[in-house]
Amino acid sequence: ALKKSDSELQKACLVEAVTLLDLICRQDPLFVYRAFPVVKALYGRISSDSGFARVLLPVVQFYLNH
Repeated sequence: ALKKSDSELQKACLVEAVTLLDLICRQDPLFVYRAFPVVKALYGRISSDSGFARVLLPVVQFYLNH
């Protein structure tokens, strides 16, 4: 992201995407097998950056639910 507002928008989109994946996986448990590697890869990329702390909450919630 080139601007701070772009970075904040990117983080908000990640929060919404993980939340939607969580909802979809609650509706269709068979989707967990496809979504889990994606969420795991996302966690691997953002876990070391403290700027993405807001995104970690939905990721952890996804792990707890599934």
